[in-house]
Amino acid sequence: MLRCRQFEIFANFSKGQEDCLFLNIFTPQNRSFNNLLPVFIYIHGGAFMFGAGSSYSPKTIMNAGNMLVVTINYRLGPLGFLSTEDGIIPGNLGLKDQQLALKWIKQNIYLFGGDPEKILLTGQSAGGASVHLHVLKKETENLVSAAVAISGSALNPWVMQMNAKEKTKTLAKMLNCKCQGKKLKSCLQEQPIENINSAVGTMFKFLDNPFNLFGPVVEKENTPGAFMTADPQNLIERGEIANIPFMLTFTTEEGAYNAASLLRKNEKGLDYIEELNERWFELAPYLLFYYDKPCKKCKQMLSKSLKEMYMGKEIFSRKSYLKLQKMFSDLIFINGILETIILHRMFGPRPVYSYIYANPHNYGVGNFLANDLEFEFGATHGDDEVLFLPFAFSTNYTSKVNDMKISKYFLKMFETFVSEGIPVFKDTSLPANGNNLEPIQFLQIFEKIYFIGPWSTSNTNLQECQQRKNCFSY
Repeated sequence: MLRCRQFEIFANFSKGQEDCLFLNIFTPQNRSFNNLLPVFIYIHGGAFMFGAGSSYSPKTIMNAGNMLVVTINYRLGPLGFLSTEDGIIPGNLGLKDQQLALKWIKQNIYLFGGDPEKILLTGQSAGGASVHLHVLKKETENLVSAAVAISGSALNPWVMQMNAKEKTKTLAKMLNCKCQGKKLKSCLQEQPIENINSAVGTMFKFLDNPFNLFGPVVEKENTPGAFMTADPQNLIERGEIANIPFMLTFTTEEGAYNAASLLRKNEKGLDYIEELNERWFELAPYLLFYYDKPCKKCKQMLSKSLKEMYMGKEIFSRKSYLKLQKMFSDLIFINGILETIILHRMFGPRPVYSYIYANPHNYGVGNFLANDLEFEFGATHGDDEVLFLPFAFSTNYTSKVNDMKISKYFLKMFETFVSEGIPVFKDTSLPANGNNLEPIQFLQIFEKIYFIGPWSTSNTNLQECQQRKNCFSY
């Protein structure tokens, strides 16, 4: 499997190749070149630190036979996102790799039977945040027809790096590059990649947190070839948004990534989550991505208020874990995605579409991170993704009957979105959230039913739809 060179967080070693900028293009069998097919482009996740396009199987989409699939590689970690916040090492090389891939696909996909006028850009987690960042570039409307950011937004707190220069200095010091400017760049370029990744492995504060040591940055205005020169919120408020249909999505329990790793055992045989009872004020800023705030007292106050809000008087333990997971879900993923929807409604050229996925499968990211097959985490980060682009090497996932139906409806939704600009799930068009004061309407997908309505963390809307009998069954 070809992947870009990276420090594999979960395996704790370096792997991959530096010569890695390849596309994986899949076409259905027996396709007719007389009828070009829509194109499903996928940007993989991995916190901008790990992952590969080749990790995902196109089998589900290929069996349906209605779209081409293209997965892409891009440079990761320090090779893709190191920055000194100047013109010497400006950063965002991984995003520029993605942009180059989009341009190549637009120009050449017809040679593989793909329709260059029907290109759907998708991505999950860091891939979803990447999709959003591309949507915040006007030129993207000339490259793709529609975009779907799955479980990731540029406004999530882990996406934009606020202290990139300091991280670069820290890494350089460990590599004995005690110089600045062009000499620093030359010194880093001379380092064996194994040394760089070994140094990266020492920069995590607790377990694999903060999980994105390197990521997108705002580049200087005069930087040649800059990907972005303003932060995402400013870009949205200035209307710097591609005029294409856009969808943002999330699962109900996104926070299983990365909270579930706290259910693993430490060297004393205790759950890591129990360490939070003594180290909460030290670790919370790294777990929840406000460690770069300059005000130490502010960080302490925020940590205190978050603990009170989500945990009440309970201690951190396996028994109270789901409350902590809820905190991770809200702060790391859901709040930023909701804020993105609101801002795009206000400043974007088109309505925004959204779905919420609430149907857990038997082996999600929580089970993997906790190394626990029995714990019920709910519908976690990536549980929807597995139904249309599953991880190619997973041996623990088995489909349920309803999963197969949902998978078919997902594919129809993507096909109608890229072809017609309006996503249709089964027989239901997703609501278009335009610039008005009405509550945001979501397609909400559960195990046996789905419905459209405002989202409530207490499942109030689910109960209401069941009482009013306006839920749709599979």
